[in-house]
Amino acid sequence: MGLLFHQLTAAVYLLAAVVAVIGVVTRKTPLGRVAVLALGVGTLFHFCGFCLLHLEDPRPSMTSLPMALSFMSWIGALVYLVLLFAVRGQGLIVIVAPAAFLGCVAALLSRYSPRPVEELHPLWSHFHVLLSSAGLATLGIAAGAGLLYVIHHRAIKRKRRVVRTLPPLESLDRVNTIALGVGFLLLTLGLFTGILWVHETEGMLWEASIHASTTLGAWLLCGIATFARFSLDLGARQVAFLSATGFAVLAFVVVGAGALS
Repeated sequence: MGLLFHQLTAAVYLLAAVVAVIGVVTRKTPLGRVAVLALGVGTLFHFCGFCLLHLEDPRPSMTSLPMALSFMSWIGALVYLVLLFAVRGQGLIVIVAPAAFLGCVAALLSRYSPRPVEELHPLWSHFHVLLSSAGLATLGIAAGAGLLYVIHHRAIKRKRRVVRTLPPLESLDRVNTIALGVGFLLLTLGLFTGILWVHETEGMLWEASIHASTTLGAWLLCGIATFARFSLDLGARQVAFLSATGFAVLAFVVVGAGALS
């Protein structure tokens, strides 16, 4: 049943992505609302899928890269929906929905296999994966808002017609600020719990692996972007570009290292 709900989730996410893109191309705002509704239904199906997967025997490993990507897509969609209540950013659905679909499909294309280490130390392993994935997903929202900010700002500067379905610059900047701060905090907690996990299983504070080294480097990169956002006197456009670029590098090193490990 868990696999069935993941398949339903992928279908609904795909529907949300298609409707969102059509809404942007045709400049019809109501289609954006339909896409948001579909995304909400997808997040509900996604949550049910995770619950049912954990009732299976053996349970799937949440520390596997495909499952982590699936969880990231769910958290990203959920964070976006929560931000909609505080910030006017409906147009961001055009990035969130396709990303959620791809993350869900990643889990469907893999085979789930349990890892004994999770049975030995379920607390730190689950905290590490959940917090890190939530941090990456939230930083992804910040990157999406930053990317749209750069596109929107450039269109205004060149006196081109701005798509009405895109959020205003003020809303994009606010989403970028909130998501960047929360995302870096969650990623920091994920890194800390990962250190505790390694200490419990290996008896050391740090392991010399590709995944650990690249994760630390990515965390430092996100720290620079966050510091620039809250401490340096940079313009909103520069910070938006920096957050989008930083997340791209972050996703590349973390996902790439996970695939190689």
